[in-house]
Amino acid sequence: MSEFPELPCFCGSLRRVERLLTRHYEEHVRPSGVSMGQLSLLMIVDKAGPISQQRLGDMLAMDKATLSRNLRAMLDQNFLEANPGDDRRTKQITITPAGREKKEEAAPLWQAAQEELKTQLGDDFTRFLNQLNALPERIKR
Repeated sequence: MSEFPELPCFCGSLRRVERLLTRHYEEHVRPSGVSMGQLSLLMIVDKAGPISQQRLGDMLAMDKATLSRNLRAMLDQNFLEANPGDDRRTKQITITPAGREKKEEAAPLWQAAQEELKTQLGDDFTRFLNQLNALPERIKR
């Protein structure tokens, strides 16, 4: 019998894989002092440039409270900054030089985790990644 029996629920199966992947990446990036969630925020904000908190939450499919909590830690560590947006109700999130430095410190560790998965999954890695990236557009909210 497999250590991981088949689950009849798509959500349950995806959550199990998510926990395994999170553990894998966390073990690799831990020496940098940031979590995988924090590193993801740094990567996305750096790539997107100044981005509203609302847009960032939409991109991550993350609720406002969870995003605010995650951003607060990054703002407190001076990895991100929140500047006034077009009106008083919005904030533009940007990466700071310290955040970019932390991202660059963690990047090789993240890359090592990525390469291990590529080795384990072989040709399926790119296919799985492409399918996962396509899912948000296909799933109705």
